[in-house]
Amino acid sequence: MFVSLMLLHKAPENLPFDDEKWITELKLDGIRLLYTKLNGITRLYTRHNND
Repeated sequence: MFVSLMLLHKAPENLPFDDEKWITELKLDGIRLLYTKLNGITRLYTRHNND
């Protein structure tokens, strides 16, 4: 199942996101991916719906 990824936006007050309810890391280089696992099948998608 493909879900369109969010585009990068500047953080309020230019501070990184920090919340104990979420696991996050800064994206410094590379590509943004969406990870899905459905019925034992794992897939990675780019924001253009490429596997």
